[in-house]
Amino acid sequence: MRPSTPDEALGDNPPSPPVALEAYERMADLYAAQLATKPHNAFYERPALLALLPSLAQKQVLDLGCGPGLYAEHLLSQGAAHITALDVSPRMVHLASARLPRERTTVRVADVSAGVPFLPDRSMDLVIAPLMIHYLPRLGPVFAELGRVLRPGGHFVFSTHHPMAEYPRDSQTGVY
Repeated sequence: MRPSTPDEALGDNPPSPPVALEAYERMADLYAAQLATKPHNAFYERPALLALLPSLAQKQVLDLGCGPGLYAEHLLSQGAAHITALDVSPRMVHLASARLPRERTTVRVADVSAGVPFLPDRSMDLVIAPLMIHYLPRLGPVFAELGRVLRPGGHFVFSTHHPMAEYPRDSQTGVY
């Protein structure tokens, strides 16, 4: 059966339970301490995502699911003019705010599944979403909103968990 709407074609994710936000709030400090060296992030996901980025010189960047600000810090070091960093977790936003220079960043709590109406049309050269879109219940409206804020020729680069990450494991063996 063919999808009849763009939302059906993009598919939906299972709703992310409030427990996900609660978990990130509880583990924010530990997450921030381990993120730079955690093998999955340091050797796989982060290098793969960074390899896809265009030149950052003087770019306006939107960092979705910014966490403690590790990506934003790197993008600034590569020449990005300004980073708007958003996360649904107030604790992660606090950690990112402490890490990033105020003169080149805007860091705020935001649930991007509700859109980003506070951002002007065509205001971003690049949007990144490292390991966060699998938490969004509906991709179509979010992707449309990102299309609104991206400048012509802008880029949207994201990473997501492998689908097997959500597959139940055998409790005895740990095997899928």
